[in-house]
Amino acid sequence: MTQPKNAKREHWIAPWDAKNPDKLPDPAAFMLLGLGITSIEDDTDENTDDYSDYAGDGNTASTLTSYAEKWNYSGRNVTEDPAQTLIRKMKRKPNDDDRRLWHAIRFTDGTNVVGVAKAMEIKAGSGDSSDYEEFSGHLDYDGVPQDATIEGSKKDGLSAITLGVTPPGKPSAPTNAAAVAQAGGAKITAK
Repeated sequence: MTQPKNAKREHWIAPWDAKNPDKLPDPAAFMLLGLGITSIEDDTDENTDDYSDYAGDGNTASTLTSYAEKWNYSGRNVTEDPAQTLIRKMKRKPNDDDRRLWHAIRFTDGTNVVGVAKAMEIKAGSGDSSDYEEFSGHLDYDGVPQDATIEGSKKDGLSAITLGVTPPGKPSAPTNAAAVAQAGGAKITAK
């Protein structure tokens, strides 16, 4: 039985362009969110509505009414890290567009997702005087992230991202069909 370590799951972020909101950046623009980060946790919100009607047997059933994928991160504030710097610069931005970035995840089972997210509740530099500065917050996807094939490595960076494609034999995550159609399943390769 394989039991992967959390450090094998990769979280990559890249700047988002408000003038081209649906255009995926060059894969080389993605930065690994890892240096100084000691914990990344899935904090997805699912809201349900419980109901029962006379067509049923009297027991309640639950219906999913909304889904919001969110990833909490925490660790040490590393001022030289470009991924942390991208997020840190968003701290005092008062609107959604200034907080948006691309968030790509490579899961340990081989599935990958990419989507636009907002950096929220950013803390960069807090704690007791004898402690290292804290760096924490969460990345909240705008909608459901898209399936993708992501090529590259932690050492060399990302080299290609193909939207709307899941590697053969791997389970598929929910997709945003309109965004996949707009992207045309295009492969974007680093220059």
